[in-house]
Amino acid sequence: MAELDEIKEIVKKHWLFVLGRPNGQRANLTSEELTNLDFGGLNLQSIIAPKANFTKSSFAATDLSFADLFGANFESADCTGANFHKADLRGARLHGAKLVKANLEGADLRPGSYNAYVRDGMGRTDLSGAVMTAAVFKNASLDRVFMVGSTCLRADFQGASMAEADLSDVDLSGANLSHAKLKGAVLTGADLSGANFKGTSLDGADLRGAFMESVDLTEADLRNVAFDTPKRAPRGDLLKKIARHKLWVDTQGAQGQRAMLANADLSNSDLAGTDLRAADLSGALLTGARMTGCKLSMCNLTHADLTRANLMNADMRGINLTGATMSRANLRKADLGTVKGRDSKGRATGKTWRADLSGADLSRANLTDASLIGAKLDGANLVQANLMRADLRGASIGRANLRGAIVLDALTGPMPDRKAALKPRTP
Repeated sequence: MAELDEIKEIVKKHWLFVLGRPNGQRANLTSEELTNLDFGGLNLQSIIAPKANFTKSSFAATDLSFADLFGANFESADCTGANFHKADLRGARLHGAKLVKANLEGADLRPGSYNAYVRDGMGRTDLSGAVMTAAVFKNASLDRVFMVGSTCLRADFQGASMAEADLSDVDLSGANLSHAKLKGAVLTGADLSGANFKGTSLDGADLRGAFMESVDLTEADLRNVAFDTPKRAPRGDLLKKIARHKLWVDTQGAQGQRAMLANADLSNSDLAGTDLRAADLSGALLTGARMTGCKLSMCNLTHADLTRANLMNADMRGINLTGATMSRANLRKADLGTVKGRDSKGRATGKTWRADLSGADLSRANLTDASLIGAKLDGANLVQANLMRADLRGASIGRANLRGAIVLDALTGPMPDRKAALKPRTP
Protein backbone atom coordinates (compact mmCIF):
# COMPACT_ATOMS: atom_id res chain seq x y z
CA MET A 1 0.00 0.00 0.00
CA ALA A 2 1.42 3.36 -1.04
CA GLU A 3 1.92 6.06 1.60
CA LEU A 4 -0.02 9.33 1.34
CA ASP A 5 3.07 11.33 0.32
CA GLU A 6 3.80 8.77 -2.37
CA ILE A 7 0.21 9.06 -3.66
CA LYS A 8 0.58 12.84 -3.84
CA GLU A 9 3.78 12.47 -5.86
CA ILE A 10 2.13 9.97 -8.22
CA VAL A 11 -0.81 12.36 -8.77
CA LYS A 12 1.60 15.28 -9.36
CA LYS A 13 3.53 13.34 -12.01
CA HIS A 14 0.27 12.28 -13.61
CA TRP A 15 -0.74 15.92 -13.94
CA LEU A 16 2.53 16.61 -15.77
CA PHE A 17 1.83 13.57 -17.96
CA VAL A 18 -1.61 14.91 -18.90
CA LEU A 19 -0.06 18.26 -19.80
CA GLY A 20 2.68 16.57 -21.83
CA ARG A 21 5.43 18.11 -19.74
CA PRO A 22 8.85 16.67 -18.80
CA ASN A 23 9.08 14.23 -15.87
CA GLY A 24 5.43 13.36 -16.28
CA GLN A 25 4.32 9.77 -15.73
CA ARG A 26 0.92 8.15 -16.12
CA ALA A 27 -0.37 7.17 -12.67
CA ASN A 28 -0.87 3.50 -11.90
CA LEU A 29 -2.90 2.91 -8.74
CA THR A 30 -3.86 -0.70 -9.44
CA SER A 31 -5.37 -2.38 -6.34
CA GLU A 32 -4.32 0.50 -4.06
CA GLU A 33 -6.23 1.20 -0.80
CA LEU A 34 -7.25 4.85 -1.15
CA THR A 35 -10.25 5.24 1.15
CA ASN A 36 -11.46 8.53 2.66
CA LEU A 37 -9.14 10.67 0.52
CA ASP A 38 -9.89 13.95 -1.26
CA PHE A 39 -9.22 13.84 -5.00
CA GLY A 40 -11.67 16.69 -5.65
CA GLY A 41 -11.00 18.89 -8.67
CA LEU A 42 -7.93 16.96 -9.86
CA ASN A 43 -7.21 16.01 -13.45
CA LEU A 44 -6.89 12.22 -13.35
CA GLN A 45 -7.67 11.74 -17.02
CA SER A 46 -6.56 8.32 -18.34
CA ILE A 47 -5.39 7.15 -14.89
CA ILE A 48 -4.80 3.42 -14.43
CA ALA A 49 -6.59 2.23 -11.29
CA PRO A 50 -8.27 -1.16 -11.77
CA LYS A 51 -9.46 -2.74 -8.51
CA ALA A 52 -8.44 0.33 -6.51
CA ASN A 53 -10.46 0.94 -3.36
CA PHE A 54 -11.80 4.52 -3.27
CA THR A 55 -14.50 3.91 -0.64
CA LYS A 56 -15.86 7.18 0.83
CA SER A 57 -13.30 9.27 -1.06
CA SER A 58 -14.20 12.56 -2.73
CA PHE A 59 -14.00 13.02 -6.50
CA ALA A 60 -16.14 16.17 -6.72
CA ALA A 61 -15.53 17.84 -10.10
CA THR A 62 -12.62 15.43 -10.79
CA ASP A 63 -11.69 14.54 -14.38
CA LEU A 64 -11.57 10.74 -14.71
CA SER A 65 -12.30 10.63 -18.42
CA PHE A 66 -10.83 7.65 -20.30
CA ALA A 67 -9.65 6.21 -16.94
CA ASP A 68 -9.12 2.47 -16.42
CA LEU A 69 -11.32 1.81 -13.36
CA PHE A 70 -12.09 -1.83 -14.06
CA GLY A 71 -13.45 -3.41 -10.85
CA ALA A 72 -12.68 -0.29 -8.78
CA ASN A 73 -14.61 0.36 -5.57
CA PHE A 74 -16.34 3.76 -5.26
CA GLU A 75 -18.78 2.73 -2.54
CA SER A 76 -20.28 5.82 -0.82
CA ALA A 77 -17.82 8.06 -2.70
CA ASP A 78 -18.75 11.65 -3.53
CA CYS A 79 -18.45 11.98 -7.30
CA THR A 80 -20.62 15.07 -7.68
CA GLY A 81 -19.92 16.68 -11.03
CA ALA A 82 -17.14 14.18 -11.82
CA ASN A 83 -16.23 13.43 -15.44
CA PHE A 84 -16.18 9.70 -16.28
CA HIS A 85 -16.44 10.26 -20.04
CA LYS A 86 -15.61 6.97 -21.79
CA ALA A 87 -14.09 5.56 -18.58
CA ASP A 88 -13.80 1.79 -18.14
CA LEU A 89 -16.01 1.04 -15.12
CA ARG A 90 -16.75 -2.60 -15.90
CA GLY A 91 -17.49 -4.51 -12.72
CA ALA A 92 -17.01 -1.40 -10.59
CA ARG A 93 -18.82 -0.99 -7.28
CA LEU A 94 -20.58 2.36 -6.84
CA HIS A 95 -23.13 1.32 -4.24
CA GLY A 96 -24.41 4.42 -2.43
CA ALA A 97 -22.14 6.73 -4.40
CA LYS A 98 -23.14 10.33 -5.09
CA LEU A 99 -23.03 10.99 -8.83
CA VAL A 100 -25.18 14.12 -9.02
CA LYS A 101 -24.58 15.87 -12.37
CA ALA A 102 -21.71 13.47 -13.13
CA ASN A 103 -20.80 12.86 -16.77
CA LEU A 104 -20.67 9.18 -17.75
CA GLU A 105 -21.26 9.67 -21.46
CA GLY A 106 -19.89 6.72 -23.40
CA ALA A 107 -18.64 5.03 -20.20
CA ASP A 108 -18.44 1.22 -20.09
CA LEU A 109 -20.37 -0.18 -17.10
CA ARG A 110 -20.92 -3.70 -18.38
CA PRO A 111 -20.12 -6.72 -16.16
CA GLY A 112 -16.47 -7.48 -15.60
CA SER A 113 -14.33 -9.54 -13.24
CA TYR A 114 -10.76 -10.67 -12.88
CA ASN A 115 -11.98 -14.14 -11.97
CA ALA A 116 -12.71 -16.09 -15.15
CA TYR A 117 -14.70 -18.68 -13.18
CA VAL A 118 -17.31 -16.47 -11.55
CA ARG A 119 -20.90 -17.68 -11.44
CA ASP A 120 -23.42 -16.28 -13.89
CA GLY A 121 -24.74 -12.93 -12.69
CA MET A 122 -21.59 -12.02 -10.78
CA GLY A 123 -19.24 -9.24 -11.75
CA ARG A 124 -22.07 -6.80 -12.53
CA THR A 125 -21.36 -3.12 -12.09
CA ASP A 126 -23.14 -2.08 -8.88
CA LEU A 127 -24.93 1.27 -8.81
CA SER A 128 -27.53 0.23 -6.22
CA GLY A 129 -28.61 3.02 -3.91
CA ALA A 130 -26.54 5.57 -5.81
CA VAL A 131 -27.79 9.15 -6.18
CA MET A 132 -27.49 10.12 -9.85
CA THR A 133 -29.78 13.13 -10.15
CA ALA A 134 -29.21 14.90 -13.50
CA ALA A 135 -26.28 12.58 -14.34
CA VAL A 136 -25.44 11.99 -18.01
CA PHE A 137 -25.23 8.41 -19.36
CA LYS A 138 -25.67 9.19 -23.06
CA ASN A 139 -24.53 6.26 -25.22
CA ALA A 140 -23.09 4.50 -22.15
CA SER A 141 -22.86 0.70 -21.95
CA LEU A 142 -24.98 -0.39 -18.99
CA ASP A 143 -25.89 -3.94 -19.98
CA ARG A 144 -26.84 -6.05 -16.92
CA VAL A 145 -25.97 -3.21 -14.55
CA PHE A 146 -27.34 -3.58 -10.99
CA MET A 147 -29.03 -0.28 -10.19
CA VAL A 148 -31.71 -1.31 -7.66
CA GLY A 149 -33.09 1.52 -5.52
CA SER A 150 -30.99 4.27 -7.06
CA THR A 151 -32.14 7.83 -7.72
CA CYS A 152 -31.90 8.91 -11.38
CA LEU A 153 -34.16 11.92 -11.29
CA ARG A 154 -33.85 13.82 -14.62
CA ALA A 155 -30.84 11.68 -15.62
CA ASP A 156 -30.00 11.41 -19.34
CA PHE A 157 -29.77 7.85 -20.73
CA GLN A 158 -30.30 8.80 -24.37
CA GLY A 159 -29.01 6.02 -26.63
CA ALA A 160 -27.61 4.01 -23.71
CA SER A 161 -27.41 0.21 -23.93
CA MET A 162 -29.17 -1.23 -20.85
CA ALA A 163 -30.04 -4.78 -21.87
CA GLU A 164 -31.06 -6.99 -18.90
CA ALA A 165 -30.28 -4.15 -16.47
CA ASP A 166 -31.91 -4.43 -13.03
CA LEU A 167 -33.65 -1.09 -12.49
CA SER A 168 -36.08 -2.29 -9.82
CA ASP A 169 -37.41 0.53 -7.60
CA VAL A 170 -35.25 3.13 -9.38
CA ASP A 171 -36.51 6.72 -9.40
CA LEU A 172 -36.37 7.59 -13.10
CA SER A 173 -38.91 10.41 -12.93
CA GLY A 174 -38.23 12.99 -15.60
CA ALA A 175 -35.36 10.90 -17.02
CA ASN A 176 -34.50 10.86 -20.72
CA LEU A 177 -34.55 7.25 -21.99
CA SER A 178 -35.08 8.12 -25.63
CA HIS A 179 -33.55 5.60 -28.03
CA ALA A 180 -32.13 3.62 -25.09
CA LYS A 181 -31.96 -0.16 -25.47
CA LEU A 182 -33.70 -1.81 -22.50
CA LYS A 183 -34.27 -5.29 -23.91
CA GLY A 184 -35.07 -7.68 -21.04
CA ALA A 185 -34.54 -4.97 -18.40
CA VAL A 186 -36.31 -5.19 -15.04
CA LEU A 187 -38.16 -1.99 -14.07
CA THR A 188 -40.51 -3.41 -11.44
CA GLY A 189 -41.57 -0.78 -8.93
CA ALA A 190 -39.64 1.95 -10.74
CA ASP A 191 -40.93 5.52 -10.78
CA LEU A 192 -41.12 6.40 -14.48
CA SER A 193 -43.37 9.44 -14.15
CA GLY A 194 -42.63 12.01 -16.83
CA ALA A 195 -39.81 9.95 -18.37
CA ASN A 196 -39.07 10.21 -22.11
CA PHE A 197 -39.40 6.87 -23.95
CA LYS A 198 -39.33 8.14 -27.53
CA GLY A 199 -37.80 5.43 -29.72
CA THR A 200 -36.88 3.31 -26.67
CA SER A 201 -36.56 -0.45 -27.08
CA LEU A 202 -38.38 -2.21 -24.21
CA ASP A 203 -38.59 -5.62 -25.85
CA GLY A 204 -39.11 -8.21 -23.09
CA ALA A 205 -38.81 -5.65 -20.26
CA ASP A 206 -40.67 -6.12 -16.96
CA LEU A 207 -42.69 -3.02 -16.02
CA ARG A 208 -44.95 -4.62 -13.43
CA GLY A 209 -45.58 -2.32 -10.50
CA ALA A 210 -43.93 0.63 -12.22
CA PHE A 211 -45.38 4.09 -11.59
CA MET A 212 -46.05 5.61 -15.01
CA GLU A 213 -47.92 8.87 -14.55
CA SER A 214 -47.60 11.17 -17.59
CA VAL A 215 -45.63 8.55 -19.54
CA ASP A 216 -46.05 8.30 -23.31
CA LEU A 217 -45.08 4.86 -24.67
CA THR A 218 -46.63 5.27 -28.13
CA GLU A 219 -43.23 5.53 -29.85
CA ALA A 220 -41.50 2.83 -27.79
CA ASP A 221 -40.93 -0.80 -28.81
CA LEU A 222 -43.27 -2.69 -26.46
CA ARG A 223 -42.92 -6.22 -27.81
CA ASN A 224 -43.17 -8.87 -25.07
CA VAL A 225 -43.32 -6.26 -22.29
CA ALA A 226 -44.75 -7.50 -18.96
CA PHE A 227 -47.30 -4.98 -17.68
CA ASP A 228 -49.48 -5.13 -14.58
CA THR A 229 -52.73 -7.01 -14.80
CA PRO A 230 -55.41 -4.37 -15.50
CA LYS A 231 -56.74 -2.92 -12.23
CA ARG A 232 -60.36 -3.46 -11.26
CA ALA A 233 -62.32 -0.46 -9.98
CA PRO A 234 -64.51 -1.20 -6.93
CA ARG A 235 -68.09 -2.03 -7.86
CA GLY A 236 -71.20 -3.71 -6.55
CA ASP A 237 -71.14 -4.75 -2.91
CA LEU A 238 -67.53 -3.61 -2.43
CA LEU A 239 -68.33 -0.10 -3.66
CA LYS A 240 -71.28 0.07 -1.24
CA LYS A 241 -69.14 -1.09 1.68
CA ILE A 242 -66.51 1.56 0.90
CA ALA A 243 -69.20 4.29 0.75
CA ARG A 244 -70.77 3.16 4.05
CA HIS A 245 -67.31 3.00 5.63
CA LYS A 246 -66.46 6.56 4.58
CA LEU A 247 -69.70 7.78 6.13
CA TRP A 248 -68.83 5.85 9.31
CA VAL A 249 -65.42 7.55 9.42
CA ASP A 250 -66.75 11.03 8.62
CA THR A 251 -69.45 10.83 11.32
CA GLN A 252 -67.10 9.13 13.82
CA GLY A 253 -69.32 6.06 13.94
CA ALA A 254 -72.69 7.81 14.23
CA GLN A 255 -73.75 6.72 10.76
CA GLY A 256 -72.62 4.22 8.13
CA GLN A 257 -70.81 1.00 8.92
CA ARG A 258 -67.20 -0.04 9.41
CA ALA A 259 -65.86 -1.99 6.44
CA MET A 260 -65.40 -5.64 7.40
CA LEU A 261 -63.31 -7.06 4.56
CA ALA A 262 -61.39 -9.81 6.33
CA ASN A 263 -60.04 -12.43 3.88
CA ALA A 264 -61.57 -10.57 0.92
CA ASP A 265 -60.03 -11.04 -2.53
CA LEU A 266 -59.09 -7.53 -3.65
CA SER A 267 -56.15 -8.52 -5.82
CA ASN A 268 -55.39 -6.08 -8.64
CA SER A 269 -58.05 -3.70 -7.36
CA ASP A 270 -57.80 0.03 -8.00
CA LEU A 271 -58.23 1.53 -4.54
CA ALA A 272 -56.15 4.66 -5.11
CA GLY A 273 -57.14 7.45 -2.72
CA THR A 274 -59.77 5.32 -0.96
CA ASP A 275 -60.52 6.11 2.71
CA LEU A 276 -60.20 2.83 4.63
CA ARG A 277 -59.16 4.21 8.01
CA ALA A 278 -59.74 1.66 10.79
CA ALA A 279 -61.20 -0.88 8.34
CA ASP A 280 -60.76 -4.62 8.92
CA LEU A 281 -58.72 -6.09 6.04
CA SER A 282 -57.08 -8.86 8.03
CA GLY A 283 -56.03 -11.73 5.80
CA ALA A 284 -57.18 -9.87 2.69
CA LEU A 285 -55.63 -10.65 -0.70
CA LEU A 286 -54.35 -7.35 -2.10
CA THR A 287 -51.63 -8.58 -4.43
CA GLY A 288 -50.86 -6.05 -7.15
CA ALA A 289 -53.48 -3.62 -5.84
CA ARG A 290 -53.14 0.08 -6.63
CA MET A 291 -53.44 1.86 -3.28
CA THR A 292 -51.55 5.07 -3.93
CA GLY A 293 -52.60 7.84 -1.56
CA CYS A 294 -54.90 5.51 0.39
CA LYS A 295 -55.97 6.50 3.91
CA LEU A 296 -55.15 3.41 5.95
CA SER A 297 -54.39 4.76 9.43
CA MET A 298 -55.44 2.38 12.23
CA CYS A 299 -56.39 -0.21 9.59
CA ASN A 300 -56.15 -3.92 10.44
CA LEU A 301 -54.10 -5.68 7.76
CA THR A 302 -52.70 -8.50 9.86
CA HIS A 303 -51.57 -11.43 7.70
CA ALA A 304 -52.82 -9.68 4.55
CA ASP A 305 -51.03 -10.32 1.25
CA LEU A 306 -49.84 -7.05 -0.34
CA THR A 307 -47.22 -8.53 -2.65
CA ARG A 308 -46.34 -5.95 -5.34
CA ALA A 309 -49.06 -3.60 -4.09
CA ASN A 310 -48.50 0.09 -4.83
CA LEU A 311 -48.87 2.09 -1.60
CA MET A 312 -46.94 5.16 -2.65
CA ASN A 313 -47.86 8.23 -0.52
CA ALA A 314 -50.35 6.18 1.55
CA ASP A 315 -51.26 7.30 5.07
CA MET A 316 -50.55 4.19 7.15
CA ARG A 317 -50.04 5.69 10.60
CA GLY A 318 -50.83 3.32 13.44
CA ILE A 319 -51.61 0.50 10.99
CA ASN A 320 -51.45 -3.16 12.03
CA LEU A 321 -49.46 -5.19 9.49
CA THR A 322 -48.36 -7.96 11.83
CA GLY A 323 -47.36 -11.01 9.78
CA ALA A 324 -48.39 -9.34 6.51
CA THR A 325 -46.68 -10.19 3.20
CA MET A 326 -45.43 -7.06 1.43
CA SER A 327 -42.67 -8.44 -0.74
CA ARG A 328 -41.77 -6.01 -3.55
CA ALA A 329 -44.50 -3.60 -2.44
CA ASN A 330 -44.03 0.07 -3.32
CA LEU A 331 -44.13 2.10 -0.09
CA ARG A 332 -42.23 5.11 -1.41
CA LYS A 333 -43.09 8.21 0.69
CA ALA A 334 -45.68 6.25 2.70
CA ASP A 335 -46.32 7.39 6.29
CA LEU A 336 -46.00 4.45 8.70
CA GLY A 337 -45.51 6.63 11.75
CA THR A 338 -47.57 7.10 14.89
CA VAL A 339 -51.11 8.40 15.31
CA LYS A 340 -52.71 9.88 18.42
CA GLY A 341 -55.84 8.14 19.68
CA ARG A 342 -59.10 10.11 19.84
CA ASP A 343 -62.53 9.39 21.30
CA SER A 344 -65.88 9.56 19.49
CA LYS A 345 -65.93 13.32 19.96
CA GLY A 346 -62.51 13.80 18.47
CA ARG A 347 -60.81 14.50 21.80
CA ALA A 348 -57.28 13.21 22.39
CA THR A 349 -57.20 10.13 24.61
CA GLY A 350 -53.52 10.51 25.44
CA LYS A 351 -52.67 7.21 23.78
CA THR A 352 -50.36 6.96 20.77
CA TRP A 353 -50.60 4.08 18.31
CA ARG A 354 -47.50 2.86 16.51
CA ALA A 355 -47.50 1.19 13.11
CA ASP A 356 -46.93 -2.52 13.77
CA LEU A 357 -45.01 -4.46 11.10
CA SER A 358 -43.75 -7.16 13.44
CA GLY A 359 -42.93 -10.34 11.53
CA ALA A 360 -43.98 -8.78 8.22
CA ASP A 361 -42.30 -9.82 4.98
CA LEU A 362 -40.90 -6.65 3.40
CA SER A 363 -38.26 -8.34 1.27
CA ARG A 364 -37.32 -6.14 -1.71
CA ALA A 365 -39.99 -3.62 -0.71
CA ASN A 366 -39.40 -0.02 -1.69
CA LEU A 367 -39.45 2.21 1.41
CA THR A 368 -37.56 5.15 -0.08
CA ASP A 369 -38.39 8.38 1.80
CA ALA A 370 -40.96 6.51 3.92
CA SER A 371 -41.69 7.59 7.48
CA LEU A 372 -41.31 4.74 9.97
CA ILE A 373 -41.06 6.90 13.07
CA GLY A 374 -41.76 4.72 16.11
CA ALA A 375 -42.75 1.73 13.96
CA LYS A 376 -42.49 -1.83 15.25
CA LEU A 377 -40.31 -3.85 12.89
CA ASP A 378 -39.32 -6.61 15.28
CA GLY A 379 -38.67 -9.85 13.40
CA ALA A 380 -39.53 -8.26 10.05
CA ASN A 381 -37.95 -9.56 6.86
CA LEU A 382 -36.24 -6.58 5.20
CA VAL A 383 -33.87 -8.55 2.97
CA GLN A 384 -32.83 -6.34 0.02
CA ALA A 385 -35.44 -3.75 0.98
CA ASN A 386 -34.76 -0.16 -0.05
CA LEU A 387 -34.77 2.12 3.01
CA MET A 388 -32.91 5.00 1.41
CA ARG A 389 -33.70 8.26 3.25
CA ALA A 390 -36.35 6.45 5.33
CA ASP A 391 -37.05 7.89 8.78
CA LEU A 392 -36.51 5.12 11.36
CA ARG A 393 -36.21 7.27 14.45
CA GLY A 394 -37.76 5.55 17.46
CA ALA A 395 -38.43 2.37 15.47
CA SER A 396 -37.79 -1.03 17.07
CA ILE A 397 -35.96 -3.44 14.76
CA GLY A 398 -35.04 -6.29 17.08
CA ARG A 399 -34.40 -9.55 15.19
CA ALA A 400 -35.24 -7.86 11.88
CA ASN A 401 -33.33 -9.27 8.90
CA LEU A 402 -31.68 -6.39 7.03
CA ARG A 403 -29.36 -8.48 4.86
CA GLY A 404 -28.66 -6.65 1.62
CA ALA A 405 -30.97 -3.75 2.54
CA ILE A 406 -30.16 -0.26 1.27
CA VAL A 407 -30.05 2.15 4.23
CA LEU A 408 -28.23 5.07 2.60
CA ASP A 409 -29.08 8.38 4.38
CA ALA A 410 -31.73 6.68 6.55
CA LEU A 411 -32.49 8.52 9.80
CA THR A 412 -32.04 6.55 13.00
CA GLY A 413 -31.96 7.41 16.70
CA PRO A 414 -34.54 8.25 19.38
CA MET A 415 -38.11 9.28 18.68
CA PRO A 416 -38.20 12.96 17.68
CA ASP A 417 -40.42 15.44 19.46
CA ARG A 418 -43.65 16.36 17.71
CA LYS A 419 -42.35 19.57 16.13
CA ALA A 420 -39.26 17.83 14.76
CA ALA A 421 -41.36 14.98 13.41
CA LEU A 422 -43.57 17.40 11.51
CA LYS A 423 -40.64 19.24 9.96
CA PRO A 424 -40.30 18.15 6.29
CA ARG A 425 -37.11 16.44 5.16
CA THR A 426 -35.14 17.69 2.19
CA PRO A 427 -33.92 14.72 0.06
